Amino acid sequence: MTKIHRIAGLAAILAAGSVLAAGSASAEPQVIRALSFSDINLQNPDGVAQLERRIERSARAMCVVNPALSSAALDEMRARCISETVASTRASVEQAIRAQRARMTQTASAQR
Repeated sequence: MTKIHRIAGLAAILAAGSVLAAGSASAEPQVIRALSFSDINLQNPDGVAQLERRIERSARAMCVVNPALSSAALDEMRARCISETVASTRASVEQAIRAQRARMTQTASAQR
């Protein structure tokens, strides 16, 4: 690949499947990647940190540069791609935390 491919932003959380989906309408090349987090408890800081690491790894894998074309400028573009991709997930992660908290509250209320 000669261009940096990136996730433009996590646009939706499918609450039923607990999957983050990426997408955007920008003109840049888009790569869509789903990240499952149904195995993570987002109600504690360790779980949130685990999801953030998973997002970071995915961004690094998606923001790729052909090693034969590596240069300082491309390295800078890759770093920016990674940081922008990770930053673009913040709202979706917060939404996932709220959704999981709401489900847990509903479950606890129903059990009373």
